[in-house]
Amino acid sequence: HDDNILPKDAVEYFGEAINIKLNYEDQIDTFKLYSYEFDNINSLPGEHYRYLAAICKVKQPKTIIEIGTGSGISTKVFYEFSDAKIYSFDIFDITLENSYLSEDEFNSNKLDLINENLIKKEVFHKYKKIIENADLIFLDASKSGILEDKLLKNFSTLTFKNESTLLVIDDIKFLTMYKVWEKIKSEKFDASSLAHWSGTGLVNIIKKLKYD
Repeated sequence: HDDNILPKDAVEYFGEAINIKLNYEDQIDTFKLYSYEFDNINSLPGEHYRYLAAICKVKQPKTIIEIGTGSGISTKVFYEFSDAKIYSFDIFDITLENSYLSEDEFNSNKLDLINENLIKKEVFHKYKKIIENADLIFLDASKSGILEDKLLKNFSTLTFKNESTLLVIDDIKFLTMYKVWEKIKSEKFDASSLAHWSGTGLVNIIKKLKYD
């Protein structure tokens, strides 16, 4: 639609991303999870880490929700390129030994690593107010499509407090994620050609996420 803002925003993020260089070479560890992604962290398009950094620089979020800490690569980017309070959720326990997070990042009050499952009703209710105040949500979970569907159904029950909240969904090109992407009725834009080879979806949440 002519009044959609996401295509313009997506290009603006890319324009910012090409001027960003991520310098984490001293932390490369081929035995850690996603070492290939970490080794190729500056690939753009290809990997999405410079793009995520650009989103932070342009949008300047105050609260970031990350779902799927994994090895902490995107967490590092959010930490470096924003002044936001970061809440990063994962069903597995994240440690210094199994992640790329530095000791300073791991112990910072700026970052909360939360070992809980948001698809559980009691857990979701526990963090409801924090999620509603998010400026940026990064969904990078199992890619099963099942977990993501349940999460987005939960999100659709919320009323977000900011003027608009940007939801970034990773891996939307996976076949398991196709139906999830199609069920989103809020303004959305496929930014895969500008960011991640496996798919990067941008969703503009104005108060409510529209999800069937």
